[in-house]
Amino acid sequence: MKKQLFSILYAVVISSTVVLGQSTVTLDAEVTVATYNANCWNLVQQGRTATLLIGGVYSLTNMNVTPSLDITTSYIKTPWIKVGSGNITFSARLTGSTSGTTLSRAIVVSYIPYDPSSLLPSKEGSTTTFYTYNFVPPLTGTASQTLQNISVPIPVEIANSTSVYKIMVSFIGEGGAGRIIGDNYVFPGTYSSDPANSCLPTGPFLDADGDGVQNDQDMYPADASRAYNSYYPSAVSYGTLAFEDNWPAKGDYDFNDVVVDYRMKTVTNSSNYVVEVIGEFILKASGAIFNNGFGFQLDGIGSDKISGVTGNSVSPSSPLFNIAPNGVESGQTYATCIVFDNFFNIIPRGADKLVNTIKASPYISPVTLTVNIAFVANTVPIADLSSLAFNFFIVADDTRGKEIHLPNRVPTNLANTSLFGLKDDDSSVPLGKYYKTLNNLPWGLNIIQGFQYPVELDPINEAYLYFIEWAESNGTAKTDWFSNTGAGYRNQLKVY
Repeated sequence: MKKQLFSILYAVVISSTVVLGQSTVTLDAEVTVATYNANCWNLVQQGRTATLLIGGVYSLTNMNVTPSLDITTSYIKTPWIKVGSGNITFSARLTGSTSGTTLSRAIVVSYIPYDPSSLLPSKEGSTTTFYTYNFVPPLTGTASQTLQNISVPIPVEIANSTSVYKIMVSFIGEGGAGRIIGDNYVFPGTYSSDPANSCLPTGPFLDADGDGVQNDQDMYPADASRAYNSYYPSAVSYGTLAFEDNWPAKGDYDFNDVVVDYRMKTVTNSSNYVVEVIGEFILKASGAIFNNGFGFQLDGIGSDKISGVTGNSVSPSSPLFNIAPNGVESGQTYATCIVFDNFFNIIPRGADKLVNTIKASPYISPVTLTVNIAFVANTVPIADLSSLAFNFFIVADDTRGKEIHLPNRVPTNLANTSLFGLKDDDSSVPLGKYYKTLNNLPWGLNIIQGFQYPVELDPINEAYLYFIEWAESNGTAKTDWFSNTGAGYRNQLKVY
């Protein structure tokens, strides 16, 4: 490796500072190397020098006579620290170099995470290099280059983390015999090593279930099969799904025939494979004459990747839905979960034959279904199950093939695609256009911020006055049509 290959951007500053109000871990060479090592520093091929000093009585210098390009040949490694923010600062200079036509000298800075599953006694994980400082030629001649005060920004991925890391400062080079002298190292962070326990971290850096994720980062510290949660739309909120059930006709277009709030929690293991999806579905309203079912397809996820489904409401004798032994619907390429086969089996019709769509009628308390979809172990990485995989739909009018999806979402294998293009529908399989009218009006809405649906028999465009403009623009205009309560946006009398 030639010196021109040390190409990572370096920076030299005239002075260094420490972030105020923050603990630091420092090394200044004023005690012996053995003392530092006893306090959980690791100084390899480092010795103290009283010549060419940088500060104090002693500075540190690399001891290897023959330079090496290996970052593990000569280095200073901190104890375990909870890394703060700001900059690592230190000063450095070169001794003289006696000979050599191919010369390079550099300082490389890396971080090492704590890995409780590591086979090393130190429990050090993989090293990540994030900074290189190249000494500027010429490197030959008498000692020494001008003192350099170096400032290294803490990487954002480790700054202010609750985990612990070691910072390694390595001294590398090629050709000649000049050495690097360093001093006054300041690392933002808090000392977190225990000299009495083989210098392992102090504090709650334990892994009770042995899955490789420490307790303070593990959502399931006593369960090795689970580690993390992710949510759609969020951990503290619900989205709203609202459907019009007269497709392929527009019908009364009041979008209250099936109204369900939802939140999807995806649980993954330490290897980032999906363990289960837990869907919370709050049945809020139905202004329907029809009996309507509701479910979702996991686009791209094979039915064979599911090991079980519990918590849903589907009659074993349902004439519409044939449920396989693993709980998903039979005859589907992709896993399809039927949440309920009939809204009114869960919330019976009110006195007006509807549920919560007429303001003058008594309010009926919503009912929550919590559906658990268990996955075959280590078959679906979380990257394959983004929020776009949740393909929600209703099945209308006791007719299995009459699936009504959100706009431009593909139907399942069991949808009756012969209904495409009839009445008001303008779906086109070749164009990838589904469940839209000629001017892009949909039959289903997914409002992840939540939604107040229209009252019975009042079209959505009379309740939300910019709905048509938004829909006809394919969602680019008036994106606040449902949330803006300012003048001209809605008729509150027609909003339930």
